[in-house]
Amino acid sequence: MTSESSVLAGVWNNFPLAGLGSVAHAAGYRLAVLDYEHGVFTTESAFAQVQQLKAEGVTVFVKPGTNTRWFVQQALDHGADGVIIPHVEGAVHAAEIAGYTKFAPDGTRSAASGTQTRFRAVGHRWMEEENARVLCIPMIERATALEQIEDIVAEENVDGIFIGSADLSLSRGRGAYARTAEDFADFARIAAVCVAAGKPWGIGGWVSEEREFARAHGATWIVTCMDFTALEQGMRLAIADVPEAVVS
Repeated sequence: MTSESSVLAGVWNNFPLAGLGSVAHAAGYRLAVLDYEHGVFTTESAFAQVQQLKAEGVTVFVKPGTNTRWFVQQALDHGADGVIIPHVEGAVHAAEIAGYTKFAPDGTRSAASGTQTRFRAVGHRWMEEENARVLCIPMIERATALEQIEDIVAEENVDGIFIGSADLSLSRGRGAYARTAEDFADFARIAAVCVAAGKPWGIGGWVSEEREFARAHGATWIVTCMDFTALEQGMRLAIADVPEAVVS
């Protein structure tokens, strides 16, 4: 089981916020997930955000806009340490997309000089190191993916799993995610498969119940807040002793 000392606390990043890396790092965060799918990043702002976070020593995972080759490879060309692949349907689908994250012969990632190589030609050793560095992390948020979790985790190019709790609840017919016993039973199944395979897993630990579950079941990545949610919470705390300023 993963030890607590190896857990990375993460922030979910939806907006290109200059300085997020320094603030997050100072607060103890060592992981940021950039949500290209639901966030408001442009290509330029996404690249700048990845670079700024990494310059502060924060590990960066990107959730691409779609699980297509172009979006996956763009995230890696921006310098991301891993990609959280959304909307994976099953093992075959996961294997195909995972291939986009690795250079041949391990996968089918396209090789080109770009920002990651400082626009210089690279050799085979660099590609091998990049294959080892970059993590492919399918997001389990479909009922079909949950049914095939053992086969997905067993895929050679799958390096870990992230749980998409909201969409998984919807896909399983439970409606809006409400942290039910059934939800946590699904999470436990995923966690057990990952731990048995020696592969890391992560989840959004938005409340203490989720964070406690994640730590007890060997999670490596626990994303504890969203960028603007954290901003709102901080602003509420800062105004708490000026009650007359609050207008309902």
